Amino acid sequence: MAEDDEELKEAMGRSSKAIGLEGFCRWAEELYQGLKEKQGQPLDVAMRRMETPVPAERILEAVSERYGIEIEDLRKRRSVSDARQVAMKLLKEEGGLTQREVAVRLGLEDGSGVSRRLADLSDRLKKERKLRRTYESLRAQIAHNH
Repeated sequence: MAEDDEELKEAMGRSSKAIGLEGFCRWAEELYQGLKEKQGQPLDVAMRRMETPVPAERILEAVSERYGIEIEDLRKRRSVSDARQVAMKLLKEEGGLTQREVAVRLGLEDGSGVSRRLADLSDRLKKERKLRRTYESLRAQIAHNH
């Protein structure tokens, strides 16, 4: 193999979890995320990077459409709606944003507010079937359209 194999370098730069076409790398990322959720913590710090993230605006559009609200409603400071919490989780998981970046996008002062809301949503997703179905449906829609 040549040392300057640009095609191989590009393929290796696509994902820390798989080498292949974008669809395969996305599948590997989703599989990893599912295993991580079952375990409850990341397996390795090197594996935390989100591969092929979905653009934040696409996520916000999908959430606002599903909940029948404007994107600006997701950015209202006093809003603690399901839509806003779901948007936070999707921006972090599917968009690959940090909690601080999510906070900036949604008008919060810092990432700690995002952390608290995500913890609350995580508990609610375990208990509330309708909310869980909405979240999973949105996540699948976003991943499919990406």
